[in-house]
Amino acid sequence: MDKKLVRSAVSEKKIFTPEEIKRWEEQHHEDAIRDYRSDMRASWEEGWEEGLAEGIAERIKEIKTDVALEMLRRNMDTAIIAEVTEQSIADIQELKKRI
Repeated sequence: MDKKLVRSAVSEKKIFTPEEIKRWEEQHHEDAIRDYRSDMRASWEEGWEEGLAEGIAERIKEIKTDVALEMLRRNMDTAIIAEVTEQSIADIQELKKRI
């Protein structure tokens, strides 16, 4: 290697004081905590949104089943019930057994 290049690299080397090292460690620790909290919040929000969507979908399914049951109690045509509630005729026939 070129001796001038080595000398240049050695002279550019910074010597850190204990205070600078401590400040650097504290800053990186704070950054890590901030990143962790940010990741946790994003994960929580994503999980909450997914859970909410699943809950809404489940409730819609329950409402459609309730409507289908009421229509069956009123002796409405199975094909019409299936169309209105967006369920299969087989599902409607299974519901008929519950009445």
